[in-house]
Amino acid sequence: MKAKKIKPEAKVLHSSLLKSDPSYQRPVDMKRVNQIVKNYNPLLVNPVKVSLRDGDYFIFDGQHSVQVLKIMAGGVDTQISCLVYRGLTQRDEAILFAEQNGISKPVGIREKTKAKLVGHDEDAMKLVKIIEAAGFELGLTGSSADNRILAISKVEKMYKNLSPEDLLKILTIIKKAWNGDKDSLSKEMLGGMYELFKIYKGQFNEQKLIEKLSEETPLNIIRDGKALLLKGDKKYALKIVRIYNYKNRFKLDERQLLFN
Repeated sequence: MKAKKIKPEAKVLHSSLLKSDPSYQRPVDMKRVNQIVKNYNPLLVNPVKVSLRDGDYFIFDGQHSVQVLKIMAGGVDTQISCLVYRGLTQRDEAILFAEQNGISKPVGIREKTKAKLVGHDEDAMKLVKIIEAAGFELGLTGSSADNRILAISKVEKMYKNLSPEDLLKILTIIKKAWNGDKDSLSKEMLGGMYELFKIYKGQFNEQKLIEKLSEETPLNIIRDGKALLLKGDKKYALKIVRIYNYKNRFKLDERQLLFN
């Protein structure tokens, strides 16, 4: 979903009138705010972008700038230069927040994905459905747990480059092999399975792969993969190939991975 294109109105508002919507907005990072204050340059402060919704002004770009300006005013509420958008919904605000590129602080991947879900972004919602269909959840809080995918950037890359069916198949294999072990959902394991699937799709027996993988721990695969002289996720894919090939009559050709 794309947020509406609405021409904003330049307006000076008292900071006490400005609000944050916690459903998509991140907490203020005071360490980052203090760093900006220390190197304060008024020429680099952009107008705060706010949405006038239901009589309230909601910040969707510039929350850190507001805090900086309050500190520069002596720690009290002050007048703030704003761009006011009328007619935006909460969903529109969330998408605009996710796509912002202001100077105060880049939006992190978890914050961006959370905002996209609030905004009902089509791709974000489809990805979550695939993840949940495999028996997992997307780790938007950042806390580690079994069955929770924290490697959001990695799984988003897989979603963009694979069909929904293939992504679901990879996640299902991981689920069946390790029953949701949190280490099996690391960026290394997801990346290794992604590379394996790209190169060997249709060449391996899925049930055999599940059986072979279940005999190894994800941590051992990651450890041994790191020692291999390959770049990126291919080193973990190679380790997985060797696990699959061990005492297997029908082997995968390692050269496909090495020279692909």
